[in-house]
Amino acid sequence: MRLHVLQSHRNSFAAALALTLFGHVLLQQLVTAAETPESVAADQVLNASSVNDFGGYRTEDHDSATVCNILKFGAVADNRTDNSEAFRRATSSRSGCREIVIPPGGPAFLTGPFNLSSHTILRVLPGARISGSRDPAVYPIVTQLPVDEAYRAPYMKNRQYQALVSGYNVKNVTVTGGGVIDGQGWDWWRNFTTNASNTFYHQRPKLVEFVDSESITLDNLTIMNSAFWTIHPIFCRGVVMKRLTVLAPRDHGNTDGIDPDSCDDVHVSDCVVDVGDDAVSVKSGRHWKSPHEKVPAQNHLFERVTILFRNFAFGSDVSGDVRNITFRDGTIGDDSGSSPWAIKLKTDSQEGGIVDGVLFSNIRIGNITYCGSSSYVFTPPHSPDDKCHPTERRATMINLGMGYRLPPTDPGVMRNVVIEDLYGIGPTGPLLSARGLNNPSQHIVNLTLRNISMKTSGGPWSCQYVDNIVKDNVHPWPQGSTC
Repeated sequence: MRLHVLQSHRNSFAAALALTLFGHVLLQQLVTAAETPESVAADQVLNASSVNDFGGYRTEDHDSATVCNILKFGAVADNRTDNSEAFRRATSSRSGCREIVIPPGGPAFLTGPFNLSSHTILRVLPGARISGSRDPAVYPIVTQLPVDEAYRAPYMKNRQYQALVSGYNVKNVTVTGGGVIDGQGWDWWRNFTTNASNTFYHQRPKLVEFVDSESITLDNLTIMNSAFWTIHPIFCRGVVMKRLTVLAPRDHGNTDGIDPDSCDDVHVSDCVVDVGDDAVSVKSGRHWKSPHEKVPAQNHLFERVTILFRNFAFGSDVSGDVRNITFRDGTIGDDSGSSPWAIKLKTDSQEGGIVDGVLFSNIRIGNITYCGSSSYVFTPPHSPDDKCHPTERRATMINLGMGYRLPPTDPGVMRNVVIEDLYGIGPTGPLLSARGLNNPSQHIVNLTLRNISMKTSGGPWSCQYVDNIVKDNVHPWPQGSTC
C-alpha cells in the first residue's frame, strides 16, 4: 500500500466499531496555562501498589510508573468547583506523576485548560468525565496556530483561548481510559452565532490540541461539545487516534471533529464522528510564503471510521501541501438524510498547495440530502415537506475544487486522486463536481473513479478543467454529464 509508514500499527488494532456505535447512541442523548511551580507533597502521590483504589484498575503502560489520582490534588467531581489548579499541578512535569487517573463518581471534574507533559498518560476511567469551564476568564490567551485568521477576523489578532487539553513540544503522551472529555461549548456557540452578543475577541478554544509533538495517542474516549475544532494535532509526528466517539450538535458550525494539521504519520481507526462541521479535515496551514516554512500533511491512514454527519475534507488551508492520504473501509453519512457532502477536497486559490496522492476505497455512502444556505450552521432539510426547494442548495456527494476564495492569486495543484469501491444511497444533487482553474498548470490532473454504485443521483456530473479522468464501472451516469 502507498501508506507504508503506518503498516506496523495496522494489525494491532482490532475492529471495535460495533461497540463504538453502541456508545455513540447512548452518548448522543447528552449532546444538547502556566504550570504551578511548587512541588507536590509525598502524600498526594499514589504509587502502583495503590491502584486498586480505582476499582481494580492496574497500570500496564509504565512498569515503574508513579500513578496519581486527581482526587489527591484536591479535585472535586461536582461540575461546579474549579479544578484548574489541581489538574495543572497533577499534569506538571514537576509532579512526578507518570500517569494521572481521573476516577468515576460525581457529575464531572470541572476545569480550565491544562498542559500535559512528556512520557505521561492521562487516564479518564469509564464513568469519569472532565468538563471544560464555561468561564472564558479561566482560559489563557495564546498564539493561534496555524496563524491563518488575519484575513477572516482581524480583531482576533491571531490569538486564541487555549485548548482545554494541550501539549506543546511533548513526546510519548497518551490520553485514554473509556471516559468522557466534554468541552461544554454552549456559551461559546451562542456567542459565535449571535452577532448582538459576540463579545469574544479571540478565537474559541479547541478541545484537544497538541503542537509540535511526537508519539501522541488518543484511545477509547468520548470527546464532545467542543467550542471550536474538537481534536487538532498540529506540526506533530506519529499520531494515533483509535476507538474515539467525537460528538457535537449538528446545528453549530466550526465544531470540526478530527483535524490533523501539518502532521506526518497519522493513523485514525475505529472512530465514530458526528459533529456540526467537517467530521475529518486534513490541513497544512495558510500563509506559508516560502518552502522553508511549509510543513506538509503526509502519510495519513484513516480506516474503519464512521462519519454520521458532514464529510471527509481537505483544506481549504493546504498551503503546506498534502501527500499520501488514504481513507478506506469506512462510512460517510447516515441514512436519515442530513450530510451536505461525502468527500470534499478544496484548496485555497490565493494560497494554494500541492494535493498529491489521495485514495478513497471501500466506503459506504449514506443519504446525502442536505438542503440549506446558512453561513454557520448546517441542518437537515427544514421545509415542511422535507424536500429541497429551488432556493436551497442541493447536496453533492464528491466535491473537488480549487477555486475556494477567488480570485486566484496563488493557486495550488490537485493530482492523482483515486476514488473506488463506493456504494450506498447517494445524493440529491450530482455525484461529482470537480473544478480546476482556467490555467493549464492549475487543472485537476489524474482523477480515477472506479466501481461506484449509488441508488440515487440528482443531476449530471460536472467537470471543468480536469485532465485525464478514468471512469470504470460507475453507476448511475446521468445524461448531460461533462466528466
